[in-house]
Amino acid sequence: MIKLTKINNDTIEFDTIDEYIEYDKYHSRVDINDHLNIGINNLDLTVACHNSLDLHGIGTIRELINTSEMQLKQIEGLGAAGICKIKEALSERNLSLIKSR
Repeated sequence: MIKLTKINNDTIEFDTIDEYIEYDKYHSRVDINDHLNIGINNLDLTVACHNSLDLHGIGTIRELINTSEMQLKQIEGLGAAGICKIKEALSERNLSLIKSR
């Protein structure tokens, strides 16, 4: 569940990040930074993938896109399939991992 509190303190709830992004298309007051601060639990990733990322301090989309593929390869339990799924999930949102660190 994603909650957005608007300037007038109204709260809107979304079941998925995609619903939130669709809402944003028509309500441009929401900043792109809000999209990046959404938790990775809103991406379609396995529980093992979420847990591996979380154990390494990667909990938001912002933190994830500021991670390189090389850094992800060093995370135990992530594996090639998990990295591929991460890249696909980000690509669906027109985002990607940073090139290198």
